[in-house]
Amino acid sequence: MRTATAILFFSLALPAGASPVRHTFRESIPRGQVRRIVIDIPAGDVEIRNGAGDRLTVSGWVSRDPDSDRSRDKQQRIVDDSTVEIYVSRDEAVVRRHFGPEARGWRGSMFSNYHVNVELPAGTDIEVG
Repeated sequence: MRTATAILFFSLALPAGASPVRHTFRESIPRGQVRRIVIDIPAGDVEIRNGAGDRLTVSGWVSRDPDSDRSRDKQQRIVDDSTVEIYVSRDEAVVRRHFGPEARGWRGSMFSNYHVNVELPAGTDIEVG
């Protein structure tokens, strides 16, 4: 009976500890003189859609899979301090990751998954790197 109870306990505990932590983000800027977009997100999914003719919009979420319940709070702090930004220089905009102090370093940048939705004006040149 103890074995069955222990198996049931661990099978119920694993999904809760294994669920990812998540942080959502959204940024929108006027198109201005931007003619080219570079997407520089090395890990995750990127979905590109036609959007408003005068705006560039990026939204989505970043997530991490905690190793255990003990690391869950730390992983949540890392994703809460990770986002995606739009950096504009002249006629080019770069969609890239941005890390705050809690997410800086190798672990913060290497083990996060991004799901990014990019909405662009029709006819904008795009490069995914």
